[in-house]
Amino acid sequence: MSGLFVAYGGLSNVGKTEQSRKLYAELCKIPALYGQVYLFETEAATEIGKEIKELIVKYRNKPHSMTAITEVLLHMAKRAELYKMIKQLLAQGKIVICVHSPHSTLAYQGYGEKVDKGVIRSISEYATGGLFPQHPEIVIFPYRDKIIYSDPEFKFSAAQLQVIQNGFLEMAKKDHRRWLPINLDHTQRLFQNCKDKKNFVFTTWDHKTYKKPVKDYWDIVFEYTYKKVEWALAADLLSIDNENVPIGSIGEGEISERIKKLSRA
Repeated sequence: MSGLFVAYGGLSNVGKTEQSRKLYAELCKIPALYGQVYLFETEAATEIGKEIKELIVKYRNKPHSMTAITEVLLHMAKRAELYKMIKQLLAQGKIVICVHSPHSTLAYQGYGEKVDKGVIRSISEYATGGLFPQHPEIVIFPYRDKIIYSDPEFKFSAAQLQVIQNGFLEMAKKDHRRWLPINLDHTQRLFQNCKDKKNFVFTTWDHKTYKKPVKDYWDIVFEYTYKKVEWALAADLLSIDNENVPIGSIGEGEISERIKKLSRA
């Protein structure tokens, strides 16, 4: 049985880390998944990765100290160490949640800083041992209509961040069966216009595209992951009680029972 790889895409400060923690916590509640879910909040999860990250932070904002292609190569070196671990976990059938992915480098350095996107894809595929661009199975992408803030840490203006976000959107459109774009502004407008807020239903993704026949264990986890991610994002954004809001036609208890049956089969 192959594992399930869930990654996050998008700009800084859209809540990727917080939402990944919520998804991890929700999946860990399923008895059949106890000990089967792993969360990597940073790509600097290895000793080498930590040192590389320190180098990037140290030199990123110094004038004329690091070119964009140098930064790409450093990110990929950091990623190569982490993805070696991720591949082992996926081979064991685990669920791996990663807050960052090579899509971020493609968006920031490819679309944002005009590094050749073909070169980034080739290096990414080599560094991740083939996990990119074929994996992950799900890329969760929270975004906003218009970027009105800058990124002081990496010195990106609001206009530059808009270009980078548009790069994420382009990737999502080209690979819509694996990407889950969530428009946070649209969700907020829907909630504000909803008269019955206690029974507000979060429906901003294409069910016809993502819903598929349940054939095995991972199909159930796949569908469950989508539903839980949607509601975690919506509840956090709208300040509503996640536990008192319906999550869809398949509930947590039913999924747990179906997973148990398939696990015993």
